[in-house]
Amino acid sequence: MVVEPESYRWSSFAANTTAAPDTLVTPHDVYLRLAEDVVLRRNRYRELVAQALSEDDLAAIRLYVQRQRALGSNRFQEQIEKQLQRRVGLGRPGRPSRRTVL
Repeated sequence: MVVEPESYRWSSFAANTTAAPDTLVTPHDVYLRLAEDVVLRRNRYRELVAQALSEDDLAAIRLYVQRQRALGSNRFQEQIEKQLQRRVGLGRPGRPSRRTVL
């Protein structure tokens, strides 16, 4: 998509890492807790975004996206299942086996 996150026009990255105001962006509580000092907070956010994902995390993201499932903790998945009234975690791939009726 883009080489640098600030180049993506729909990203809040620039608003979170520069002094340029963006009236469309409301800072998230987690972002605000990175530091009380604004400059330090921006630098920590920039460092956080620059960290690469591990191969295991990347593989998990790809698997859940391919299977159109919610990636997260068991608690998170249970909450989403309750809201959607359907299974959101990974199951066994393929159709369920037929049961033989005697």
